[in-house]
Amino acid sequence: MTALGVLSVIIAASPGNPLQARSDPPLALVGATVIDGTGAPPLPDAVVLIENGRIRRVARRSEVVIPEGVVRKDLNGLTLLPGLIDSHVHINFALPRGPADPQADEILNQVLSGFLRHGVTSIRDVGAGYPWIVQLAHSIQEGRRIGPRIFAAGPLITAPGGHPAGTLLQGNPPAIAAGTRQIVSADEGRATVRELASGGVDVIKAVFDSGGRPNRPQRIPTLEAKVLRAIVEEASIAGVPVTVHWGNVEELPSIIAARPSQIEHAGYRPIPGQVIAQIARAGIAVDPTLSILSASIGSADEFSTGPLDNVRRLRSAGVVITAGTDAPLGNLPFGESLHRELELLVKAGLSPMEAIQAATSRPARLMKRGDEIGTIQEGKRADLIAVGGDPLRSISDVREVRLVIRDGRPVEAPARHRDDQ
Repeated sequence: MTALGVLSVIIAASPGNPLQARSDPPLALVGATVIDGTGAPPLPDAVVLIENGRIRRVARRSEVVIPEGVVRKDLNGLTLLPGLIDSHVHINFALPRGPADPQADEILNQVLSGFLRHGVTSIRDVGAGYPWIVQLAHSIQEGRRIGPRIFAAGPLITAPGGHPAGTLLQGNPPAIAAGTRQIVSADEGRATVRELASGGVDVIKAVFDSGGRPNRPQRIPTLEAKVLRAIVEEASIAGVPVTVHWGNVEELPSIIAARPSQIEHAGYRPIPGQVIAQIARAGIAVDPTLSILSASIGSADEFSTGPLDNVRRLRSAGVVITAGTDAPLGNLPFGESLHRELELLVKAGLSPMEAIQAATSRPARLMKRGDEIGTIQEGKRADLIAVGGDPLRSISDVREVRLVIRDGRPVEAPARHRDDQ
């Protein structure tokens, strides 16, 4: 059996998800301060009513009569936020021996529960074996496995021998076959987009990175600009957003001209001011992944004058910033590293409110799911977290996760606070 087939069996054989299997009574979250993710001022002493997995009412306690039969959970002194979204992860790298590893099922369950324990209720996986990442997402959606919502890119579209086929996955033919599509022409790019879009991916990930810098000194093949444009054009027809991995400043003008929805990483060196202005005018969002850049750039000065200052200037130019980590690369832990990312975004000049939005409402809109998740508003899916302290005063308070609600149902208590429940 192939590695992909083994993972299909693992998913199909997973135990039933009790969060989906039982019918819970309505739930009232009472007394917390609500930061709803829209940018609106906090709502103190609030009540959030949840029924059938959706938010039915958000108001001050004085304005709500809690109906009989509703399960009440007192959250006095806590802050209620939308469930967090990590916009850049690679779950496949949690399986060093691949999905055929006898421990793969156990590892995946640990990874997925780890996200939830840290308040991460949705993730965007921007490069994994295909179609197993889509199958994994479906297994969660259908209730066969407990975990965050997964929005998947599937394989990375790259040039023959380009990143990651000629870098991270070099010498691993099965991983290259499952995790990349290596193309040379615009027609191939369009055909690949159609294949992936019809196969259920939520986003297309393209690579435009020629290497030749300290962290990747060898030069590697990259897509031609016309091929990247064809990929973005075809994805637009299919209604699927495109995000682009890049590495060198000189590559940015060609990427901007293609008009993807987003670019990944803040870059290793300063981005010229006129290029930042072009990114802003094109309406391209940026997922800086400061956590991985901080881990891979040895000099604090280079990190400060490079990616950190790039984010500061991108934000000042009005570019939409989202929060992604690139975990588990750089030994970044799934879940917890998103808290670190928010701290670094604030260090780069975002306000705590903007950092919260970077991990909630902004990525939800970019993934075309803003009508379902990303904010605490009536009618939305009930993905929420309660934290101790006030993240608007100190963004590090997002680490103090006390309660996680996924699709309207409380999940396992965070490991740090199980004794507090």
